[in-house]
Amino acid sequence: MTTLIAYPAGKTATEYVIPSTVTEIKSRALYSCVYITTLTIPAGTSLVEYDGYAGMAPMLKVIFEEKVPVVTYVGDVKKELFGEIKSHGIRIVYRSLNPSPAEAAFAEECGADIVVATGFDEGGTLPNMT
Repeated sequence: MTTLIAYPAGKTATEYVIPSTVTEIKSRALYSCVYITTLTIPAGTSLVEYDGYAGMAPMLKVIFEEKVPVVTYVGDVKKELFGEIKSHGIRIVYRSLNPSPAEAAFAEECGADIVVATGFDEGGTLPNMT
C-alpha cells in the first residue's frame, strides 16, 4: 500500500493526477492544493481520509464519482455532511479531536460506521481539557 500524505509543495498546476500506486490518501494531504480544478484519483484507491475542517467540496465530488468505499473523517460531526456521504453508500470512520461519550453517540446517530476513541495521549496532541 502506498499512501499520499501531502500534495507536492509549491505546485500551482490546475490539474493533478495522483500516482496509480496510491491506495490511501491521508487527511489534509490535499489541503494546500488551492489551484486544482481537476483531480484524478486512481481506481485502486480504497481509503480517503477527510478532514472536516478542510472544507474540500471538490474532494467529496471526486470521492463520490470514484465510489471510494471508506472515508476517515476527523473533526466535528456535521450531520448533513455525514448524510451526504452515507447517501453514496460510503462507510465513515470517525475520529473526534476532543472525544467524549456524547460526541461518539452523536456520530453514531449521524451515520458513523466506526468511532475511533482516543485517550489523553492520542498520538502526540492534547485534547481540549476546558
